[in-house]
Amino acid sequence: MARAPSKSTAVGAAKKPADAKKPGTAIVSWEQRLEADAQKLADSEKGGGLGKSFSFKAGILSFDGAPIKGNKVAVIVAGSMHEKAFYEGRYDPNNPEPPVCFALAEDPDDLAPNPEDVADMKHDNCADCPFNQWGSADTGRGKACKDVRRLELLPAGTIEKNGDVNLVNTASAIAKAEGGYAKLPPTALNAWAAYAKSLNSTLKRPPYGVFTMLEVEPDDTNQFRITFEAIDVIDGKLMDAVIARHDEAMEKLKQPYTYPTDEQKAQKKAANTRGKPAARGKPAAKGGARSSRKY
Repeated sequence: MARAPSKSTAVGAAKKPADAKKPGTAIVSWEQRLEADAQKLADSEKGGGLGKSFSFKAGILSFDGAPIKGNKVAVIVAGSMHEKAFYEGRYDPNNPEPPVCFALAEDPDDLAPNPEDVADMKHDNCADCPFNQWGSADTGRGKACKDVRRLELLPAGTIEKNGDVNLVNTASAIAKAEGGYAKLPPTALNAWAAYAKSLNSTLKRPPYGVFTMLEVEPDDTNQFRITFEAIDVIDGKLMDAVIARHDEAMEKLKQPYTYPTDEQKAQKKAANTRGKPAARGKPAAKGGARSSRKY
């Protein structure tokens, strides 16, 4: 049973377990893989038909539409992917649309839209795109093209009322865990980058090498904030199963957005307007003629 990290524990203060032994000359292959991936992800953090998903909407943590008790969950962050997304027009919650231009990459320096995937490519690479420059947003000094981070999360334990966490401890549990996709908003990217860098510097592990407590808390500035804290390192006997889920997650997170057909758009529009009262016309004017004025 692991104890949930206290709020006073800084992510950067994570320590390697006291009983951890220095690897000998015959270093286990997964340890080499973890260290390499930890450095790769930390270096990338310079400062998404994906199945069920976690949501942070309105500061409420939920999975597949169901709120999660306590607004926190123990997870394995199986994978992460950089994303750029450019949307046109106002957001309509009843008719959400995918971005007209987007890019996905493990390394932010490789971000560039695939012309075969996007509806309206704005530039052949994200770094030089005018919509990716500060001040390009319609309001404020931000960017018109948003920075997002796609994550794949595996539920990894239950949280007791006293704060203790019962973590999964078998490879079969990890192999069968139902993962969920999450999109970190721009306001959470600094916290995520700091977490990845801290794990690399203190434990030489990427996020998928530890159990993580993910929590959504109120925030005076941004309505809510998302925090990440290391609960414990994942035991070596579980790493083959974890690495298999990591490789699977990285392929999943590369999947592009899909765009609805005209027929699907029409069906959705009809479904949204079904049941609404019919518009009333103006009563007939004297003499039987109907006014042409619109209300």
